Amino acid sequence: MLFVSPHFPPVNAPDHQRVRAMLPHLAEHGWSAEVLCVGAEQVEGAQDELLGQVLPAGVRVHRCAAVPLKVARALRCGQIGYRAFFQMRAIGDALLQKGRFDLVFFSTAIFNTLAFGPRWRARPGVPYLVDMHDPWVTDYYDQPGAAAPPGGRWKFALAQAIARRCEPRVMREAAHIICVSPDYPRMLRQRYPELPEERFSVVPFAAPQHDFEALAKLAVPTPLWPANPLRPRWLYLGRVVPAMKLPLQGFFRWLAGGETAPEASPEPWFVGTKYLGTDRARSLVEELAQAEGIGGRVHEHESRVPYFEGLKMLQRADAVLVIGSDDPSYNPSKVYSVLLAGRPVLALVHRRSAAAERLSECSNTVVIPFDNADTPEVIAGRLTQALGGSAKPRMPDGLRVSQELITPFTDRSMTARIAARMSQAV
Repeated sequence: MLFVSPHFPPVNAPDHQRVRAMLPHLAEHGWSAEVLCVGAEQVEGAQDELLGQVLPAGVRVHRCAAVPLKVARALRCGQIGYRAFFQMRAIGDALLQKGRFDLVFFSTAIFNTLAFGPRWRARPGVPYLVDMHDPWVTDYYDQPGAAAPPGGRWKFALAQAIARRCEPRVMREAAHIICVSPDYPRMLRQRYPELPEERFSVVPFAAPQHDFEALAKLAVPTPLWPANPLRPRWLYLGRVVPAMKLPLQGFFRWLAGGETAPEASPEPWFVGTKYLGTDRARSLVEELAQAEGIGGRVHEHESRVPYFEGLKMLQRADAVLVIGSDDPSYNPSKVYSVLLAGRPVLALVHRRSAAAERLSECSNTVVIPFDNADTPEVIAGRLTQALGGSAKPRMPDGLRVSQELITPFTDRSMTARIAARMSQAV
């Protein structure tokens, strides 16, 4: 099988999570895999050499070139999917013509690479699977009150025009479509009612047991916060986007309601809130915290930290925050990493999201549901009702998640589910 994932270690990006999780377990199901990606030196963003150390031995990785970033920026087209489109397609053409692959598996948020699927199905005759991390065609940013889309409106409009042209053929010719959210099959079948229900599988991102087992053997740097903090550290790890504004406002309003500096009051840390260090836009975390008068109590580290350093921070936090989106189809990718870390969890998630249902089953988790009709005051009130005041909140103790809950969602179990669909496809 050929995995197509433009981002791949040592690039520290979330959209190769599925590929990395599957690689150690494919041999159990009679599969071997190679990876087609973009050369790490061509990718803007953080890199983490430890990610390469936990890959299975002998995995062949084919790395392509890309238009230099300086040239692409002059043309106002820096996205890696455009810069490496023809180079990646050419290497894929050459690999598949040799006839040693039975299947192509696209697992990426760089959507325009999905257009290779029908081409390779027609010429070498190789079937392909699509792994949908996010919607390709979306009207989310057209809704009243929605924030500006990533990259700006004209770039996003162009990307959506390409998506609407390419998506129909890609979806109709795919042998199978894996979706991380149960909302995505419904959305796609509304657009393409001729696609049968059995063409889709809902498989969320896995609980990365393999990574947590490797964590104990790796030389991972000490987390960036002080060794002996005065107050409990509550950690949010990941990007913060405008769609998270409502739950963040509610959380900061609740936090501002307590005393100014009691020892039991939580000290929130937001880490990796921006995907690229070159993003100069004002931080949403800073803006909202200052608006509530608690800017000095909230710590933010905008740059992404190395992956395993992030896992270590999750393990050492006094509590972990999961912040959802006002889009109910959004499914936070780190849910199972958070559960495996074994710390108490505070989750502010849309009441219709898959994460709300899953996290509610865990006894070490406090779930604060919201919907788009709520206000920050309502969310702050729910926090007070569940935890008490922010001066001395009542969080549950450590991990009490049953093995029966976690096992079906481990990287090994998820790989088995997807491998069954791969075998059907060929």
